[in-house]
Amino acid sequence: AVAAVNYEKGNLTEEYCLPAVLLSLYFCLKYFKNVEAGKGFKPPLLYSLFYGAATGFICFIRITNAATVGAVLAVVFLFLLLKKEFKNAVLNLLMVFSGFVATCAGPCIFFYSKNLLPEMLKQVFVFGATYSAEFTFMQKFQRSFSHYGLYFLILLLPVVICIIYHEKWYMML
Repeated sequence: AVAAVNYEKGNLTEEYCLPAVLLSLYFCLKYFKNVEAGKGFKPPLLYSLFYGAATGFICFIRITNAATVGAVLAVVFLFLLLKKEFKNAVLNLLMVFSGFVATCAGPCIFFYSKNLLPEMLKQVFVFGATYSAEFTFMQKFQRSFSHYGLYFLILLLPVVICIIYHEKWYMML
C-alpha cells in the first residue's frame, strides 16, 4: 500500500515495478502459508520461475528496484537450506536463473544485433547502481522522512509483525 502512493505526481520506475514486486511477495507469502499448513517444504517451481522473470523485468527498468524480489529469493533459499532441502534449493535456483534468462534474452539479442549490447548493459546495470549511490543511506532516510514521515511510520508494520510471529522467523523475514 505504501509503495502505491504516487510520489512526485507519479510516473516513477517504482510504480512500473510494483506489479512484479507485489506478485513476488504474494507467491512468497502463499508458499510460507502452505508450509505452515503442513503441505511440505517444496516451493512450486513456477514461483521460482516467476521470481527470476520478475527480477529480469525489474532490472531493465531500474536495477535497484529489484531489491525486494532479491529479498524474497534470499528468504526462500535460506529457508530451504535450513530445512536441509538442498535438492529443492538447487532446483529453485535453476528456475530463478531460467526465468531471468528468459526475460533478458529478448532485449540482449536485440541490442546485440544492433551492436549496442555493451552500451545497453552499461546503462542498465552500471548507471542504475551509480544513480542510486548519489546520496548516502542516512541522507536519503532524512530527506524522505522529512517529506514522507507518515509513510515511514507505516513501514514500522514489519516490526509489529516480527513481534507477533516471534517463533516463526521466516514470517519475520
